[in-house]
Amino acid sequence: MKLSWMPEKADRILSAKTWKRWAKYAVAALALAVWGSGQVACSSSPEANGAAKQQAEQQFEQSEGRQLAQNGSGNQAYKKKRYKNKKNKNKSYSPTSSSSGDGQGLIELGRLAPPQKGTLRLASWNVHDLFDTVDDPNHDVVLSRRDYSAKLAGLSKVLNRMQADVVGVQEVENQACLKDLAAMSNYPYYLLIEGNDTMRGIDVGVLSKIPIKNYVTHARDKCQAGGGGRSYYFSRDCLEVHFNHPSRLVMLVNHFKSKRGDTDDSTVSQRMAQASRVRGIAAGLQKYPLIIVGDLNDEPNSQALAPLTRTSGLHDVLSWMGPNRVSFKTKRFSSALDYLILNDALKAKMLDKSARIVVGDAVAEASDHRPVIVDVRI
Repeated sequence: MKLSWMPEKADRILSAKTWKRWAKYAVAALALAVWGSGQVACSSSPEANGAAKQQAEQQFEQSEGRQLAQNGSGNQAYKKKRYKNKKNKNKSYSPTSSSSGDGQGLIELGRLAPPQKGTLRLASWNVHDLFDTVDDPNHDVVLSRRDYSAKLAGLSKVLNRMQADVVGVQEVENQACLKDLAAMSNYPYYLLIEGNDTMRGIDVGVLSKIPIKNYVTHARDKCQAGGGGRSYYFSRDCLEVHFNHPSRLVMLVNHFKSKRGDTDDSTVSQRMAQASRVRGIAAGLQKYPLIIVGDLNDEPNSQALAPLTRTSGLHDVLSWMGPNRVSFKTKRFSSALDYLILNDALKAKMLDKSARIVVGDAVAEASDHRPVIVDVRI
């Protein structure tokens, strides 16, 4: 029996939800027509209703099959996605779980749990070209007021969600920029000392929720690799920061010489000299719980960073991540350039597998580097 109110080829134009509704109407109309013709008595029993429902579902499944055949794999992918979402709807994620990011040690910003009570979260982040609106003598980027506000908003969104107690930052133009970022990110303490970068004018600094007790700039230290050779200064600074905390925590913030334009390893010796000098500074601070952070601009297995990554008493705590260790990511390049290196005193206080790389859309929009974090119980 053809129903005059049923559109032709409805199985092609109706959504699954609407087609179910049409099927129910069709069954009801069919029952009503049969009852009117006196062939059978209309029954409201569960058995009769169940049979009608089963018939309608079979008709729907046949129609759904035709629709999938007509539309190809697109609807199938949609059904699989819908099933997957339903399956994982109530699934909980652990902050250190490999499923809560792109892989082992990667953690989605939105799934990052706050630091546990009695712990400190320490972090490092190259915030990528935090320049102001003033044209300085250096080859700096001059942002419009709108772009400057947007840059601060993007960075503070990540920092507020990350909830680190201390963050070593790189690529900040000056203390005024860091002050604005601190205000938007709820950090009452901040420090930036102008360093050696006269080309771009970028510096290293610290954002902190812990009072800063004192600091030492190593911008004028002579850096020389073991065995002699040419000496260098730090490309920006190695900023030594002591915190007014019962643990007497110390952080060394670095941003080593970049590989930019390096096609013949001409900058390797410079990074190696800088790494050697940082190791020397760390050796004089053994009595403190110490963390070395920053964008060191080379891979963990590089010879240039061997003085820090392959030496006794210092621990590259992101090394457990293996191939998932990607802290610098663009459309063309991805590599591990950002570090958290702990001395023995602080490594003993580290929470297991708490050293992670923070990922997510907000992170990618704010910088080409991903923040790296570690939680310690001190």
